[in-house]
Amino acid sequence: MGRLRLQSSINAIEEEPEDCEATSANKAAMGSMINSEIGAVLAVMRRNVRWGGRYASGEDQLEHSLIQSLKNLRRQPFLDVIRSDETAAPITGVALSSVYKILTLDVLDMNAVNVDDAMHLVVDAVTSCRFEVTDPASEEVVLTKILQVLLACMKSKASVMLSNQHVCTIVNTCFRVVHQAGTKGELLHQANDFLLSIFWIVITLERNLAAGLDPDYSFSSNVENGSGNSEYDGRLSTGVLSSASGLMSSVVDESNARGDNGKDVVPFDLHLMTKPYGVPCMVEIFHFICLLLNVVEHTETGLGANSMSFDEDVPLFALGLINSAIELSGPAMRQHPRLLSLIQDELFRNLMQFGLSMSPLILSMVCSIVLNLYQCLHTELKLQLEAFFACVILRLAQPQYGASYQQQEVVMEALVDFCRQKTFMVEMYANLDCDITCGNVFEELANLLSKSAFPVNCPLSSMHILALDGLIAVIQGMAERIGNGSTGSELNPVNLEEKYIKRRLMIGADHFNRDPKKGLEFLQGTHLLPEKLDSQRTYDFQDMNLDTALRLFLETFRLPGESQKIQRVLEAFSGRYYEQSPLILANRDAALLLSYSLIMLNTDQYNVQVKKKMTEEDFIKNNRHINGGNDLPLEFITELYYSICKNEIRTTPEQGAGFAEMTPSRWIDLMHKSKKTSPYIVADSRTYLDHDMFAIMSGPTIAAISVVFDHAEYEDVYQTCIDGFLAVAKISACHHLEDVLDDLVVCLCKFTTLLNHPSSVEEPVLAFGDDAKARMATVTVFTIANRYGDFVRTGWRNILDCILRLHKLGLLPARVASDAADDSEMSSDPGHGKPLTNSLSSAHMQTIGTPRRSSGLMGRFSQLLSLDTEEPRSQPTEQQLAAHQRTLQTIQKCHIDSIFTESKFLQADSLLQLARALIWAAGRPQKGNASPEDEDTAVFCLELLIAITLNNRDRIGLLWPGVYDHIAGIVQSTVVACALVEKAVFGLLRIFQRLLPYKENLADELLRSLQLVLKLDARVADQYCEQITQELSQLSSFCKLWRNVIGRMEKYMKLKVKRGEKLEELVPELLKNTLIAMKTKGVLVPTSTLGGDDVWEQTWF
Repeated sequence: MGRLRLQSSINAIEEEPEDCEATSANKAAMGSMINSEIGAVLAVMRRNVRWGGRYASGEDQLEHSLIQSLKNLRRQPFLDVIRSDETAAPITGVALSSVYKILTLDVLDMNAVNVDDAMHLVVDAVTSCRFEVTDPASEEVVLTKILQVLLACMKSKASVMLSNQHVCTIVNTCFRVVHQAGTKGELLHQANDFLLSIFWIVITLERNLAAGLDPDYSFSSNVENGSGNSEYDGRLSTGVLSSASGLMSSVVDESNARGDNGKDVVPFDLHLMTKPYGVPCMVEIFHFICLLLNVVEHTETGLGANSMSFDEDVPLFALGLINSAIELSGPAMRQHPRLLSLIQDELFRNLMQFGLSMSPLILSMVCSIVLNLYQCLHTELKLQLEAFFACVILRLAQPQYGASYQQQEVVMEALVDFCRQKTFMVEMYANLDCDITCGNVFEELANLLSKSAFPVNCPLSSMHILALDGLIAVIQGMAERIGNGSTGSELNPVNLEEKYIKRRLMIGADHFNRDPKKGLEFLQGTHLLPEKLDSQRTYDFQDMNLDTALRLFLETFRLPGESQKIQRVLEAFSGRYYEQSPLILANRDAALLLSYSLIMLNTDQYNVQVKKKMTEEDFIKNNRHINGGNDLPLEFITELYYSICKNEIRTTPEQGAGFAEMTPSRWIDLMHKSKKTSPYIVADSRTYLDHDMFAIMSGPTIAAISVVFDHAEYEDVYQTCIDGFLAVAKISACHHLEDVLDDLVVCLCKFTTLLNHPSSVEEPVLAFGDDAKARMATVTVFTIANRYGDFVRTGWRNILDCILRLHKLGLLPARVASDAADDSEMSSDPGHGKPLTNSLSSAHMQTIGTPRRSSGLMGRFSQLLSLDTEEPRSQPTEQQLAAHQRTLQTIQKCHIDSIFTESKFLQADSLLQLARALIWAAGRPQKGNASPEDEDTAVFCLELLIAITLNNRDRIGLLWPGVYDHIAGIVQSTVVACALVEKAVFGLLRIFQRLLPYKENLADELLRSLQLVLKLDARVADQYCEQITQELSQLSSFCKLWRNVIGRMEKYMKLKVKRGEKLEELVPELLKNTLIAMKTKGVLVPTSTLGGDDVWEQTWF
């Protein structure tokens, strides 16, 4: 065929220059490739009866023009074959394959001759492809190749030469293929993939464009009465897309002819559509996808509809493409006002509608889109997000409003996804709860999560776990923000004064619901309402259509049935409307007459008893000469007529719905308010709002986690609850919410099972070792006590109850009440202070009748393993050994001793509460009537009380009054020697010994406490006199104080009380023995002018 030159659409192959062999080789290869493709197309055409007959006919028979163009390479031969409606599917398919190869091999690059014309011709030919359908399989093949060629056009280097119109046409053709694919799954998936690829190409180019739009890229505005502001100015046209096919032509034609509210559509300027593609085509594509959602606009998708009553494929397809476009575009969409306006209004309105769909697939896709929009455009969607949560999430998440279980589950999953966004709840609280014009979305969502976590008369389900995950995600977000900045009000961008006013308004609303008169009086008394009330001033009809304003007005109350009342209501409405939006209305009477006419039209259209409906001509005739004697514009009247015919004006409020439905008028009002609302506050990692937020949700959160923890059966759920408990404790401590922390401790102590009272000793030990829930709760309780003890108040009582239970079971370490000073002193003098050790001696333990033979968990463990011949017992099983081992490990993790040894670091209030809790746990002393178990408890509590007293000698003034009163009560109420009084007396002497060298300013007060020793019952004093003397001898500073002691003893001896002869002899002997012991120990070393012998003589004379 020689060297050929392709005309117009094919890259030219000309004579190669002699000095460029490489170029010549490339062009020769291209020429060979094109010749091969031509041969392939001709071969397929010859196989067809029509084309074969023409080719083999007589010599007078001329060849068909398509064959001639292929042979001569004239008039775009491949494209002519594709465009021709006479070719069969196989021929069209081969031609498409040839064009696809030319495009993929980059024959058409930026350096090709007339490349822009060539690309335009390729797109025009492929998008207008026609062929004879011989069988379904060949049709599917051709449709697939059409998609491949169109995608190759977009991927080609020369694709930048395509205009906005051509890209829109390509996308429309893909939609056509989807529509024709029907139930052909593979072809449908291919079309979806091709559309996503095209989106990616367009969005990638959009990202590379400079921020902002061309100055010519602006909206036209319609400045007639009530138009232009009820929706975003100038809705998008789909004329380019719809011109290429009849896909969903009814929807497109309706949208092109009239907007949802009857407004004219403002199309794109044609010169923008002929420019190289960019943002305008992206907006057109996005708008067309939104229009696909209108296919089921009038289909019932409410809560009572059947999920299969409409074809969900179309909305699912459209929603999937929208979601992909948002994911690909991200925050770049806010740079384009027209695209942003489309998302704010039309897209979100459709999402609100499909959010109430019975189809879980559609609902899930809607929630995904809203989540993606929140992540990238939350600052532009403040009121839209509020409406979505109020009308969709909160409505569907609760079964009492008719939602199915599948709907509830999908909505709860979506809500949890939102809660996992670190700043979501903070932003809801800052922007909505703290805005007096918005609802309390944060509070309602928190209450919803806590209520949904409660299993009511049913076992724990996935729904409850989902709600728990959402709650804990919010709580952990607060915990992670601790330490990330100041909580001071100077850094707080939120006006909390509005929140305070809002709370008072809610109180007033509650009063109003019970008694309207008293409610108004309350609001006026708090200056939230003026003295003179004017309800008309509460409506804002600025720049609204008359029918929209009337709908919004009548949806707020029930319109009375009497004509006189209706007239007065409409007079009030028309006066307010004319005041704010006069425009083409001549006076208030015109607004009143037209409003009354709309009410009559609404009744006529939607009353079933009216058989003959009012026509457009009748409505126009009824409203002649009402505008100050003149007629209103015909277009204006017609628009009102069709608006009423399309959407009824509801004159009665909804009953029993629980949540307000997002009607068209309410949506228009929302868009109107969104232009005036306060700017969106973007939250950061600081904690300036967490205190108020946590105070609102802490109570329900603790209750919800506790209920789930109680009903749970698996350790992963246990761990989730424990994480939540610890997060609550951390936040409570950070924000000094002591009551919340106390409530948490009370809840957790109930799960330890340590407060139960089993019949035997071994049973609770084994049960505790086998109960993972109880062990985890116990560790958590003592973790909170050690970490956040500074903020525990009344909770110490519950913690001590658990400690006492462990003590009774013998599960505590041997020296749980030890203090640092004891360790050092005991090591220096091993034989000293036997009665002062923290564990009672074996003699005393036998005295109080304790059944345990060894103390401490290790003792119990070794006792279990031993084979004692005195008390034969069966050999423990492996399960019992494992349970004891788990119990041992649990107690070790609790670090109970640290609560007392580290008490010197507790804040004063917490330390005082701990001391009071010990005194309370010890119980009121009884004269000889206490059981051995009660006495053991009292001894143990006293031991702990003395330990924290010695550990806090720098704060002895805080603790001493309570400690002294407790010891005094024990000493004065005891008439028989016992372990309790021994611990009290010698504990008191230990305090003297430890504190007198350091607290000389308290010497007199401490010395006065020695009167308690003198007040001991004679029988008790007789048994402990030698040990008391020994302890007194250890007082290094007693030389300064001994005179007072002796004087007290002398005074005691002279008291005229009937003590008996033995007692009269005891006091002098006791004094004598005391002095001898003191002199022997070197206590009576002369420290002044008075020597030791003089002291002795003075004592006896």
